[in-house]
Amino acid sequence: MTDQQIIAIAITVFAVLAGSIFNNVRISDLNTGLSARIAETNAGLNRRIEDLRDVLRAEMRADMTKLEGKLDTIINMLGHLDSRVTKLEEKQASS
Repeated sequence: MTDQQIIAIAITVFAVLAGSIFNNVRISDLNTGLSARIAETNAGLNRRIEDLRDVLRAEMRADMTKLEGKLDTIINMLGHLDSRVTKLEEKQASS
């Protein structure tokens, strides 16, 4: 093997090694950037989920308050009906 061939092989090997090192650095940079972006997206999603949960809880409380009001009205109506039925039963029993 001549000196020129050895130099050509050495330059080729050096170029391949330099390219590999450069790619490793680029992959590492990409990995770091993607990790940061994923963490940022995850935090944003968690925030949105918390906000949505708070809104849903407030809506559920409002709905429960409405239902309680309607239930009180129904109980009142049943009390009036019960007293009317009792009066009718007393009237029929006395006849």
